[in-house]
Amino acid sequence: MYIICIAAVLTSLACTNDSTPAPQEPCGFVQNAYGQRVSLKGKLLKLYFDSNFPTQYYNDVTNGIQTWEKAIGHKVFDLQEDPLPASSPTQDGVSVIYWLDTWDPALQSQQANTTIYWDGNEITEADLKFDASYYAMSDNPNNTTIDMASLVLHELGHALGLKHDDADPSVMATYLSTGFERRALYDSDLSHIQCEY
Repeated sequence: MYIICIAAVLTSLACTNDSTPAPQEPCGFVQNAYGQRVSLKGKLLKLYFDSNFPTQYYNDVTNGIQTWEKAIGHKVFDLQEDPLPASSPTQDGVSVIYWLDTWDPALQSQQANTTIYWDGNEITEADLKFDASYYAMSDNPNNTTIDMASLVLHELGHALGLKHDDADPSVMATYLSTGFERRALYDSDLSHIQCEY
């Protein structure tokens, strides 16, 4: 088994008046310091491929987006056709799907990692990073490979603001074993995403 992680970064807290926002039920979402769910708040997430991301996995990204958008009932991602020049992940206001040949040694147990940035309770950026050097990934998983479509679906869930869910069967479960497919949303995923979107 391997771990998939989300890193969430609070960029700022926006206070427009003296009242503190009321906490919300988490519904499987990352929450800000006030206990409010962090999500796209009705905006589209413009998402780019890094030029190193293999084109053979583009369909997995497109299918993952379609799966989440079908559950939500409207468009939430704006996937750009033209990739950006290869770069390193950084907080720059641009949401990118990276394919990284170098991976943080402290994160060797992860196949992928998504970092979201938010202002108040609105996601402003999501960087999806896939480890190209450590794991074998495949669209036809076997006992030695990770199913890329399942991995992408999970990371896109993080980009929407969802955190790990190990209490229920979920595509947001922390671990994805080799040879295992998780390409369809479970009831818990549908319940969580519909709570916010």
